[in-house]
Amino acid sequence: MLELQPAWGTLVDDFYYSGLPCVMIKQRLGYFCGYVGVPSGHPLAGKDPKDPELAALDVHGGVSCAGPELCGHAEDAADWWIGFNCCHDGDLVPSMPCQQEHASYRDESFVIDELRRLASQLARIGQEHA
Repeated sequence: MLELQPAWGTLVDDFYYSGLPCVMIKQRLGYFCGYVGVPSGHPLAGKDPKDPELAALDVHGGVSCAGPELCGHAEDAADWWIGFNCCHDGDLVPSMPCQQEHASYRDESFVIDELRRLASQLARIGQEHA
Protein backbone atom coordinates (compact mmCIF):
# COMPACT_ATOMS: atom_id res chain seq x y z
CA MET A 1 0.00 0.00 0.00
CA LEU A 2 1.15 3.51 -0.82
CA GLU A 3 2.38 5.70 2.02
CA LEU A 4 1.98 9.43 1.42
CA GLN A 5 3.76 12.38 2.92
CA PRO A 6 1.15 14.22 5.07
CA ALA A 7 1.53 17.32 2.86
CA TRP A 8 0.13 15.38 -0.11
CA GLY A 9 -3.08 14.22 1.53
CA THR A 10 -4.49 10.92 2.70
CA LEU A 11 -4.73 7.68 0.76
CA VAL A 12 -8.40 6.69 0.76
CA ASP A 13 -8.42 3.68 -1.54
CA ASP A 14 -6.25 1.78 -3.98
CA PHE A 15 -7.40 -1.04 -6.24
CA TYR A 16 -6.97 -2.52 -9.70
CA TYR A 17 -9.55 -2.06 -12.44
CA SER A 18 -9.24 -3.31 -16.02
CA GLY A 19 -5.79 -4.53 -14.99
CA LEU A 20 -4.54 -1.05 -14.05
CA PRO A 21 -3.73 0.35 -10.59
CA CYS A 22 -6.11 3.04 -9.35
CA VAL A 23 -5.51 5.36 -6.39
CA MET A 24 -7.84 7.81 -4.64
CA ILE A 25 -6.37 10.53 -2.44
CA LYS A 26 -8.16 13.07 -0.27
CA GLN A 27 -6.28 16.34 -0.40
CA ARG A 28 -5.74 18.47 2.70
CA LEU A 29 -8.33 20.96 1.44
CA GLY A 30 -10.95 18.21 1.52
CA TYR A 31 -11.41 17.35 -2.15
CA PHE A 32 -10.47 14.08 -3.85
CA CYS A 33 -8.05 13.26 -6.66
CA GLY A 34 -7.90 10.05 -8.65
CA TYR A 35 -4.97 8.47 -10.49
CA VAL A 36 -4.63 5.50 -12.83
CA GLY A 37 -1.23 4.01 -13.58
CA VAL A 38 -0.02 2.68 -16.92
CA PRO A 39 3.16 0.77 -17.84
CA SER A 40 5.98 2.37 -19.82
CA GLY A 41 4.87 0.63 -23.05
CA HIS A 42 1.40 2.20 -22.96
CA PRO A 43 0.81 4.69 -25.81
CA LEU A 44 -0.09 7.47 -23.33
CA ALA A 45 2.88 6.93 -21.01
CA GLY A 46 5.15 9.96 -21.11
CA LYS A 47 2.42 12.30 -22.39
CA ASP A 48 1.81 15.73 -20.89
CA PRO A 49 -1.70 16.51 -19.54
CA LYS A 50 -2.13 19.07 -22.34
CA ASP A 51 -1.38 16.49 -25.03
CA PRO A 52 -4.46 16.08 -27.26
CA GLU A 53 -4.58 12.32 -26.61
CA LEU A 54 -4.80 12.84 -22.84
CA ALA A 55 -7.16 15.79 -23.27
CA ALA A 56 -9.49 13.47 -25.22
CA LEU A 57 -9.97 11.16 -22.21
CA ASP A 58 -13.43 11.45 -20.70
CA VAL A 59 -12.97 12.00 -16.96
CA HIS A 60 -14.32 14.57 -14.49
CA GLY A 61 -12.79 17.97 -15.27
CA GLY A 62 -10.36 16.41 -17.75
CA VAL A 63 -6.89 15.06 -17.06
CA SER A 64 -5.18 17.47 -14.68
CA CYS A 65 -1.85 15.71 -14.17
CA ALA A 66 0.38 13.05 -15.63
CA GLY A 67 3.82 11.95 -14.58
CA PRO A 68 6.14 9.23 -13.35
CA GLU A 69 5.48 9.91 -9.66
CA LEU A 70 2.31 9.72 -7.66
CA CYS A 71 2.17 12.48 -5.06
CA GLY A 72 5.93 12.80 -4.87
CA HIS A 73 6.63 9.06 -4.76
CA ALA A 74 7.86 6.75 -7.47
CA GLU A 75 5.41 3.86 -7.29
CA ASP A 76 6.25 0.34 -8.39
CA ALA A 77 2.67 -0.35 -9.50
CA ALA A 78 3.03 1.80 -12.65
CA ASP A 79 5.55 3.76 -14.70
CA TRP A 80 3.24 6.69 -15.53
CA TRP A 81 0.26 8.08 -13.61
CA ILE A 82 -2.67 9.90 -15.21
CA GLY A 83 -4.97 11.79 -12.87
CA PHE A 84 -7.87 14.14 -12.31
CA ASN A 85 -9.09 16.24 -9.42
CA CYS A 86 -12.41 17.31 -7.97
CA CYS A 87 -11.50 20.94 -7.43
CA HIS A 88 -13.09 22.57 -10.48
CA ASP A 89 -15.74 25.21 -10.94
CA GLY A 90 -18.90 23.55 -9.67
CA ASP A 91 -17.05 21.24 -7.24
CA LEU A 92 -17.59 21.88 -3.56
CA VAL A 93 -14.27 22.08 -1.70
CA PRO A 94 -14.97 21.78 2.06
CA SER A 95 -12.20 24.12 3.20
CA MET A 96 -13.08 26.96 0.83
CA PRO A 97 -15.60 29.26 2.52
CA CYS A 98 -16.80 31.10 -0.57
CA GLN A 99 -18.34 28.42 -2.76
CA GLN A 100 -20.89 28.75 -5.47
CA GLU A 101 -24.42 27.85 -4.47
CA HIS A 102 -24.63 25.23 -7.22
CA ALA A 103 -21.40 23.46 -6.22
CA SER A 104 -21.56 19.71 -5.56
CA TYR A 105 -19.28 17.66 -3.34
CA ARG A 106 -17.65 14.84 -5.32
CA ASP A 107 -17.55 12.00 -2.80
CA GLU A 108 -15.67 8.70 -2.69
CA SER A 109 -18.32 6.87 -4.70
CA PHE A 110 -18.14 9.49 -7.45
CA VAL A 111 -14.32 9.28 -7.60
CA ILE A 112 -14.32 5.47 -7.70
CA ASP A 113 -16.74 5.57 -10.65
CA GLU A 114 -14.50 8.09 -12.43
CA LEU A 115 -11.41 5.98 -11.74
CA ARG A 116 -13.12 2.93 -13.24
CA ARG A 117 -14.19 4.95 -16.27
CA LEU A 118 -10.66 6.31 -16.78
CA ALA A 119 -9.06 2.89 -16.25
CA SER A 120 -11.42 1.33 -18.82
CA GLN A 121 -10.48 3.94 -21.41
CA LEU A 122 -6.76 3.55 -20.73
CA ALA A 123 -6.96 -0.26 -20.87
CA ARG A 124 -8.84 -0.10 -24.18
CA ILE A 125 -6.23 2.28 -25.67
CA GLY A 126 -3.44 0.00 -24.46
CA GLN A 127 -5.09 -3.04 -26.04
CA GLU A 128 -5.69 -1.23 -29.35
CA HIS A 129 -1.97 -0.48 -29.61
CA ALA A 130 -0.70 -3.88 -28.41
